[in-house]
Amino acid sequence: MIVISADFLNRRSLDVTVVPIASVERLKFSFRVPISAGVAGLRRDSFAKCDGVVTINKSSILFPPLGTLPTHVLSQIENAIKEALELP
Repeated sequence: MIVISADFLNRRSLDVTVVPIASVERLKFSFRVPISAGVAGLRRDSFAKCDGVVTINKSSILFPPLGTLPTHVLSQIENAIKEALELP
């Protein structure tokens, strides 16, 4: 999972907003962002499922995080979320 909620919310809320990650791409959508193995500690080539943004309880998240995504990948994820949710 990729936490996308704002840091100030993450510190105060019991929930976080996340984008799921899958290692198998079942459907080819433009809002499934590929992430290569090794990036941010991922063991396999994976996909950020930007059409599946969800809010979950913090207790569902494993700590510590595997790693941090590079800025260009985060940018692709942001654009894919906007496309999936039809945001300007």
